[in-house]
Amino acid sequence: MKWALVLSGGGGSGLSHIGVLKGLETLNLKPDLIAGTSIGAVIGGAYACGMEVEDFEELLKDFKIHRYLEGRSFQFNIGAVTRFLQAQEAVNRMLMSRGADGGSRILELLYRITNNASFSETRIPFYCNAVDLRSGREILMHRGSVAEAVRASMAFPGVFTPVERDKLLLCDGAVADNLPVWIPRSLGIKRVIAVNVTPRKTAIDDDIANGFSIFLRAFTIACYGQARTSRDTPTLELVPQNIDRPFDFSSPGELIRAGCDAVMEQKTRIMKITTPWYRHLTG
Repeated sequence: MKWALVLSGGGGSGLSHIGVLKGLETLNLKPDLIAGTSIGAVIGGAYACGMEVEDFEELLKDFKIHRYLEGRSFQFNIGAVTRFLQAQEAVNRMLMSRGADGGSRILELLYRITNNASFSETRIPFYCNAVDLRSGREILMHRGSVAEAVRASMAFPGVFTPVERDKLLLCDGAVADNLPVWIPRSLGIKRVIAVNVTPRKTAIDDDIANGFSIFLRAFTIACYGQARTSRDTPTLELVPQNIDRPFDFSSPGELIRAGCDAVMEQKTRIMKITTPWYRHLTG
């Protein structure tokens, strides 16, 4: 019986998805379908297109997010003056266009890590979601360029410009559903393992110390409010621990280990869900 893997959004915290894939490979498991949103779409899409866990780890050895942003001030080392320039430039770009960053460099990276593949060319069937800002509808992405669909799925409002595609204006899929379990269920797959890197939690004052962190917290609360039906509830939900770093990509090794640990902690349940002979063997 087929099973699917669903990967949530969550920015830098989503690097733990790589650890989940690594843990599953340790158990000799690969999903029959992958669905994701935002960073979950980035990692799930690249993996579905053939990128190996080792490739992710190699990419992240010297990964600096500012290298993939367009603004000139983003290219300098972080310091007090640079932070001010970045903030000023980001505000100016947001006022003059539809986002602080146009996403062209990110798209180049996405083309590279997906091998410029189309959805029909993936080694594992892959789907992601986005939201049409004009109609407010959640959109299922499953045709054309994987990189371009993922770029739409990760277009965090205000940060990355939304994507014009098929007469739609698309932004981050997490706006509508940060854990789109409904995608594999609508395709007839009943057994679903979902990885949630933005679980419900109480914030402390340090988490909401400035305007942007308040905006991010409000966005996360809105994601919490998305009601789950039986179709939206996974067979098993994995929640990697101590990974609340939505805009921090500086400790990939730690995040990857957290994802791998989450798999190992639920090894027995995962095997029962994914492997018929194991279910019969263990009862």
